[in-house]
Amino acid sequence: MAFTDELAFYLFSISFSALLLAYLMADAYWAYRRGQMSLKPMLESLSITMAIVAVYTLIIGVVSQFMWFLPGPYNILFFDPLVAFGIIMLAFSLSIRLRVKTSYAGFLSLMFGGMTIWYGISSYSLGLTKEPFELLALFILFGLAAIFTFPASLILDKFPKRKIDMPMSWNILLAVLWILLIAAGIVAFIIGGAALPGHLASPP
Repeated sequence: MAFTDELAFYLFSISFSALLLAYLMADAYWAYRRGQMSLKPMLESLSITMAIVAVYTLIIGVVSQFMWFLPGPYNILFFDPLVAFGIIMLAFSLSIRLRVKTSYAGFLSLMFGGMTIWYGISSYSLGLTKEPFELLALFILFGLAAIFTFPASLILDKFPKRKIDMPMSWNILLAVLWILLIAAGIVAFIIGGAALPGHLASPP
């Protein structure tokens, strides 16, 4: 099997997905401050883009799992979480489009988040990459973002239809998730950008 390395683009994809979600949260927050309580138009618009990215991520992840493109354990390390990421995004996208509770997708995200952190810690302890600390940060940030997505989904399902002062706990949870998404997106972008020149210089 020929060695094929598209990890730089995969990293850019998950980076842009995380930053897209952070942008939605910021947009929704300012809409809320203006007294606009209906998040439905924003979420439905997001679900289309999210579904496209989710389907692409799932296809690439599943194909890579079966074809085993990367050497050694790296298919397991990179593509298992990539498939999980695609499943989470697709679950949220369908939940929004079908207008059902998002907390079930959120609970799935919680479990996959814990799995992702476990993968990162295991890879760090084994020293699988040349930049083990950066990889650990990537996995932990995305894992924590997935974990905090669960309480965010509970908030979304209970979001009031009229303007009230949001509980402080809601503000804190959403702020933490927003920060985690931005941090995860930036780390993924930096790692992908650092890997790109070497990948272009040494194609398979």
